[in-house]
Amino acid sequence: MISKNINYSYITAMKFFTFLMLSINLYSQSIPTQTEYLTKNLWRLFVDIPTYQIRELNDLAGITRFDFYYQSHLKNKSKSPFHLFKGNKHNLEVSDESSFAFNNTVHEFSDIVRLDFGVCSGMAFLLRKFHRLSYFDPDNLINQNVPTRENHEEWVKFYYKKFKNIQKNKVEIFPYFKNLNELSSDPVFKDLLKRITLDEWVIRNVNVSGIKQVLETRKDKLSKKEINKLYKDINQRLNLNYKPIIYLAAKSPTILTKNHSLHVVNVTGIKRDNDNIIIYSWDNNHQYLPKSFKKLIIDNNGEISGDYKEIHRVGLIPHDDFEVAQILRSKISWCNKTRVNTMFCSGLIY
Repeated sequence: MISKNINYSYITAMKFFTFLMLSINLYSQSIPTQTEYLTKNLWRLFVDIPTYQIRELNDLAGITRFDFYYQSHLKNKSKSPFHLFKGNKHNLEVSDESSFAFNNTVHEFSDIVRLDFGVCSGMAFLLRKFHRLSYFDPDNLINQNVPTRENHEEWVKFYYKKFKNIQKNKVEIFPYFKNLNELSSDPVFKDLLKRITLDEWVIRNVNVSGIKQVLETRKDKLSKKEINKLYKDINQRLNLNYKPIIYLAAKSPTILTKNHSLHVVNVTGIKRDNDNIIIYSWDNNHQYLPKSFKKLIIDNNGEISGDYKEIHRVGLIPHDDFEVAQILRSKISWCNKTRVNTMFCSGLIY
């Protein structure tokens, strides 16, 4: 009798184990890998080649829209177009309220994709877009016609359109939410924003600039000239009231790696300390303070230390100025038409 019970229990356990393994296998098959996303979007690389070449030529000639805004800034700093970013200047400081309610981890994204590389660049760019283009109206003082939560499908469509517009560098007002963390804490919106983050990651990486960043992992450490230029470039952009985005590269013997040899973060501050340069970053690998606030130290010999290990190169994301110019242009246009909030549109001179 005991033997029969043991056999029955064993068979039951094996059935359950088999069911579990089949379920896990079916689950893993239904959720794509990040590499599969990458492969499906390789066409973007070929489309980007002529665009990249035009940007390179315009950049060298100094005739980009960013150059136009920056020249206007230099001619009359009291009426700089970049003053318009002062309405969001508080977002230069790392805060929980202005962070996404999710972070760049395998577990966090496991319900939509099996991460191979992480989505740090997608999160860094989308975070800055929200910081520069979103206006939160918790009491709906602007009186937007918002579908009720009971009308769930229309309610989700209403906000999803706003999320996509932010991704497209358009200003949007978010009624009934007081900040980004509260907005992205909603379970439905969290899922949508994670999917948009993944899409943003694809856009940022499947292009010529993305390949250039990967190739940085094979270069030697920064020279003194490069260190001085990096400090000047980052400091210049912070003084224009927005967060520049940088990549951190770890030495890698191969071009294609899955060991997170590249990391992308928002810069919130920079300073000189004797012969060292200290860069402060908003790191999306961590959701909340104090872990989301990181420090990177570059000494006069190009050696890098601080909160990041095994990093040997740091640099601005190529052609990031083009997107900043798009964001600024969009906000100038929106504020000229609406002038909804004096703080959000403070510094408007166009």
